[in-house]
Amino acid sequence: MFDSFIRDGNPDDLPLIQQISDTELGTGYFNTFNNNLFSESNQIRVIIHKEVLVGFCYSYITSFKEINIAWELSENQFAPNDKVGVLKTIAVKYRFQKQGLGNALLEDTINGIFQNNATAIFTSLWNNPDKESNINLMIKNGFRWQKTIPNYWTSDSIIKSYHCPACGYPCKCSATIYLKLH
Repeated sequence: MFDSFIRDGNPDDLPLIQQISDTELGTGYFNTFNNNLFSESNQIRVIIHKEVLVGFCYSYITSFKEINIAWELSENQFAPNDKVGVLKTIAVKYRFQKQGLGNALLEDTINGIFQNNATAIFTSLWNNPDKESNINLMIKNGFRWQKTIPNYWTSDSIIKSYHCPACGYPCKCSATIYLKLH
């Protein structure tokens, strides 16, 4: 991790974030993100390695009620208005993966979410055999499995016209929901 640092993302970083997202997550996926990326409830952290932006993590704070509408979780330990973090996306350029950069970025993002008084963090992980390291990364950092949702991105990919690098268009991949408690 020498020659690397993490900082807040800014609008000038968007072209590089878009490029990383298109390559690692699928063409057009980044375009599906909320237009208010730099609002108070959102957090974009980027990792710079040898003066080059090589990865990003996008997260936001919401209520448990809001994520439960989308994911239909069976967690009884949360009140509807409990403040929770959602780790929306983490991606590192392929040639910089498996060097600890993604782990450093994830740890930094987790700390930021909990500093904003979230009681927990939820994330939906893409079930792609080529991206299993993300599952291992989450487990290593204390996340636990909640549920798997088949064809999670199918309707979203049709509505928002993004193409999955694993299965094409529309995306037929499943998602696995993970939880980390504070």
